[in-house]
Amino acid sequence: MPEILPICTTRSLRGGTYIRGVWHVPVHCMNCGDHHGYCNESAVQRKEYVGYLCDGCAESWSPLVGTMLIPDEVHWQRAREAQLEEYGRELTVAEQAVELDDVNSALSRFARR
Repeated sequence: MPEILPICTTRSLRGGTYIRGVWHVPVHCMNCGDHHGYCNESAVQRKEYVGYLCDGCAESWSPLVGTMLIPDEVHWQRAREAQLEEYGRELTVAEQAVELDDVNSALSRFARR
């Protein structure tokens, strides 16, 4: 039986903020509950999984069963490299949002890995 990981967003859309005209809801660490950024509300409305484990808690807990634990810095470096390879530069936040909405874009495929 697979392990069920907690969803790291709020149950309702309250407590969020507008970022570039799009509503985002808070994301919290699945272990300590500390606030660690925001997630686009569309992911919550589509009932997609949003999980986050902060670096401090990741050091305290062994790697989670069935998941790959990559430190934030390594993940963001890989994201930058994928953008440079595909687009020749780092995309702006607005450009990233457009690319992530397209399921066939290279950035969207990277995000689903």
